[in-house]
Amino acid sequence: MGFEIRLTGEFIAEVTAPSANMRMLPTRAETTHVIGCNHGIQKTTEEDLLPIDGIAAIRTQRLHFNRLLDAVVTTAKLQFIGEEWGLPQPSAAQILSNQKGIPWANINTSLGDLDTMGIPRDYVHGCYDPAAKARWTQLREEFMFRRIQQSKGSARHLMVICGFHHLQPLARMLADIACEVQTVDYRALDWYRAGIFSDDE
Repeated sequence: MGFEIRLTGEFIAEVTAPSANMRMLPTRAETTHVIGCNHGIQKTTEEDLLPIDGIAAIRTQRLHFNRLLDAVVTTAKLQFIGEEWGLPQPSAAQILSNQKGIPWANINTSLGDLDTMGIPRDYVHGCYDPAAKARWTQLREEFMFRRIQQSKGSARHLMVICGFHHLQPLARMLADIACEVQTVDYRALDWYRAGIFSDDE
């Protein structure tokens, strides 16, 4: 059973489940925004940067990303933010959630989670069979989806932030618990500059 994905604006695509799946469920979300990103743009600290990294360009990209998040939070009246995040320092979205008083949850798999799921900790960059990598990626996406369901409570307006690679798979899963899912890929926006971060794909 497929999904219809259609452009609804400069950078937003709407993902709608077939009408047969559009039954109302308890605590079903009304609107979910799924924002794909490269993980470097989520950071708020610069301790790991070197002069050769193009700090000015990195700051500019992060500023635009922060403005994008703030715009979505404001216009969509968000009640929950779930984010794929794996560092001890707060992300831009986490700081924004604190400022706005919006619940935030890390939906990423921890190293312990990977061990429990039988996924090698270095599977992303390690030399493994492509089919195995695809299966492990799918397991992680299913984990993120469950974490969103467990963490959102009664929130009906959600924002989910994840790596570009997970954008469409998570959007398809979230279409089962939301009346409307909108995906945001800022690589189509004028301010985006390729090559500033290493994980643009």
